[in-house]
Amino acid sequence: MTYISLYRKWRPPSFSGLVGQDHVARTLANSIKADRVAHAYLFAGPRGTGKTSTAKILAKGVNCQEGPTPEPCGRCPSCLEISAGTSLDVIEMDAASNRGIDEIRELRDKVAFAATTGRYKVYIIDEVHMLTEPAFNALLKTLEEPPAHVIFILATTDPNKVPATIASRCQHFEFRRIPMPVLTEHLAKIAKSEEIAISPEALTVIARQAEGSLRDAIGMLDQLTAYTEKSIDKEETIRFLGLIDSVLVEECIDLLAAKNTEAVFEFVEALADAGRDWRQFAGAALAYLRDLFILNHVKAPERRRQLVNVGEEALAGFAAKAELLGDDKVRSWLVEFGRLYERLRSAAEPRLTFELALIGLTRGEELTVEALSRRLGRLEDGMEAPSRGPAENRPGRSKLENAVQSPGCKADDARGEGAYVRLRDRTEGEENAADGVFGRASKTSVKTAAADPPTIKERGEGAIKTGKKKTAPAGRLGIERVKEAWPEVLSAAKKKKLSLGAYLVEGQPISLAAGVLEIAFSSTAVFSREELSKEPHRGLLKEVLLAVLGTELDFSLISAKDAGVKKVGSETVSDEGSRAGVEPNGDAVEDTDVLDLIRKSFGAEVVDESVVE
Repeated sequence: MTYISLYRKWRPPSFSGLVGQDHVARTLANSIKADRVAHAYLFAGPRGTGKTSTAKILAKGVNCQEGPTPEPCGRCPSCLEISAGTSLDVIEMDAASNRGIDEIRELRDKVAFAATTGRYKVYIIDEVHMLTEPAFNALLKTLEEPPAHVIFILATTDPNKVPATIASRCQHFEFRRIPMPVLTEHLAKIAKSEEIAISPEALTVIARQAEGSLRDAIGMLDQLTAYTEKSIDKEETIRFLGLIDSVLVEECIDLLAAKNTEAVFEFVEALADAGRDWRQFAGAALAYLRDLFILNHVKAPERRRQLVNVGEEALAGFAAKAELLGDDKVRSWLVEFGRLYERLRSAAEPRLTFELALIGLTRGEELTVEALSRRLGRLEDGMEAPSRGPAENRPGRSKLENAVQSPGCKADDARGEGAYVRLRDRTEGEENAADGVFGRASKTSVKTAAADPPTIKERGEGAIKTGKKKTAPAGRLGIERVKEAWPEVLSAAKKKKLSLGAYLVEGQPISLAAGVLEIAFSSTAVFSREELSKEPHRGLLKEVLLAVLGTELDFSLISAKDAGVKKVGSETVSDEGSRAGVEPNGDAVEDTDVLDLIRKSFGAEVVDESVVE
């Protein structure tokens, strides 16, 4: 007797035998019982989920000699002919190879003829989305008003390509991927009935590889049966299907977590010697990391078993691994392996691409936005120290204030209270000593009043001597008061949200008018400026400004280079972003951002100002 493939042998004979499609089976069975069978159906869903099988069950149900019935007898001539594919009343058509208008015209001409032996003529058009536009147009009228004895069943794996005019004339049923537990249980039932010795772990491997397709799963089980005559275990299954063992993936993840760069090279060499496919390994790593990601977020045991289909002991090990690595690292690695998977598709040197990606991960070089934000936060945290420590490590200080102690500034600390701080000009093209300062400061001397700057409350409004200007009086918020409180704004922003503080530290307030605060950013801080302009950072910054300054302000984020010449109160911001002071005739500088910040930070007064050519 000719051998029949397992997936054909185990094709469901009735609606009760459909696997994983209870919603479809129940609706169609009730329709037959109530004599409410529609003239056209659209079955859509992934491959191997039962679309064609359901169409044949429906055809048998309406033509069974004991029916119409939702449970065809399977013994009458009509049922037997439909099961064998020889019925003249059930016409199957593959639209992938019969997609032209001529084939549809021929079908349309035959629709008028009555059924030969059964009650209905059933037309099953598989992969209907492959029909051409003229073919769809030719089918349209017939599909809308077919003869009473005709039922159309259109099956497709891509319903989006079916014209709306066609889909709207059909009852639409969505076939779903079969869940892994259901798939594994059905495979075990087939294996027991066919006397196939196979371990539960091997069945799990098959079910995972099938990705919700029952036909694919049964086909793989059929192949394995022919591959070996002995009991089929997990290792045999992995080796036969050419899969990547999860043990190898776990070993790779452990090497990355241990930052063992040398061992990574040895691991890659072993993969190459074993002939493993680099892209397939990256895909296996993605599946492994996805399971860890799920376990970090799903705590209910039952839901864990549904979403991560592994044994109970393996599940406990996965959960421990997920907790050890942490959510941030697992999520970041998921992104990196996803990018690697795509790059390997067209990589000229796949092994080199694979090695570079793994080495980057061992060195913590994840390049996601989230990872970069976390690094900025760690840098900010590293800059903090006790409040009476060095100026560059004090909490609440901006990068500009901390930069006073950078190589761009000299301090004669040996002289104590009478110490001088002198700022040097940078050469052309050299970056400023402080991030966030736009423009260059002239050579200026400032005498400090004390070793530690007083706080805003200690100084009070108008307590800073600036030589030519005073801060805004109490009760009226001006730009000087905003600048004075800016370190507190930065500190509050970082406490509010770490990324908010990381982005805001790149900017400096330059003007305040009509309740709108202008904050300028350098040309290298485009990313920070864009992120602050989006929610939730924009709303959070408004809350911070209200909490620190006591006034509800809006703000605009601008580029210092694009700001041009702009009036800010009685002062002028030049196109370089500094306080304008040098007139064309070379007069003394009136004020600079750097001087202004140093005055406010150290409670200083100007003792000497000059411009050196």
